Amino acid sequence: MATLAQLPLPALERVEGFDALGDEWDELAEANGSVFGTREWLSLWWEHFGHGRELLLTAGRGGDGALETILPFYVERTRPLRIVRVLGHGPGDELGPIGDREVAGRALSRWAAATSFDLLV
Repeated sequence: MATLAQLPLPALERVEGFDALGDEWDELAEANGSVFGTREWLSLWWEHFGHGRELLLTAGRGGDGALETILPFYVERTRPLRIVRVLGHGPGDELGPIGDREVAGRALSRWAAATSFDLLV
């Protein structure tokens, strides 16, 4: 059995908007089993609570190019600290990366190491 360190890291790509992943997002969210991970929920939340902030959507893809996880974050504020939060906080119930927890955890670790922020909430 492979240890976590031996498992491949998903390739990360910045996503420009909720519709960029289209049906792939829908399929991943359906497999995840939570309405709070759907692009309909998150884009509606963003429309009402985003208020011109920076959107940080990141897709994690496996070696075959298949979408394995989505990291749905945004920059809440930049001063005095750059604070990054998960999309949907407040009214959302099940928040965080979308997809298989193990894959999402590896992707989140890689993303956090490469992204500039002071606090992730």
